[in-house]
Amino acid sequence: MPLKELGKILNWKLLLLSLFSATALQFYVAVRQKVPFQVEVPIEGIPKGYKVFPEKAIILGKISEKLHREEVLNCFKATVKWEKGKKYLQVEVKVPIPSVFVEIESVHPKIVQVKPSPF
Repeated sequence: MPLKELGKILNWKLLLLSLFSATALQFYVAVRQKVPFQVEVPIEGIPKGYKVFPEKAIILGKISEKLHREEVLNCFKATVKWEKGKKYLQVEVKVPIPSVFVEIESVHPKIVQVKPSPF
């Protein structure tokens, strides 16, 4: 194999490697740039015959700038881990996005009061 052909093959491999590296770096920078968000969601996971107070939870955190859209924020869910007989339950947040793209800083309220529904 002549030296000239070897140089062409190496140039193509280096070109592909640099293109891949640039794309990976651009993706990394896009993921690392996060903006704060606040979304209010209803609390789910409550059996029939019971109500929780308050009925909505506020989720605060940071999300990747590329994903900061209304339809993405509407996918966040707040649920309670149901334990019969308890007066207060802890609120859990479920996020359909990998943790690389979103950081949940806090949830308000963290604990909700459970009351039997009058109907």
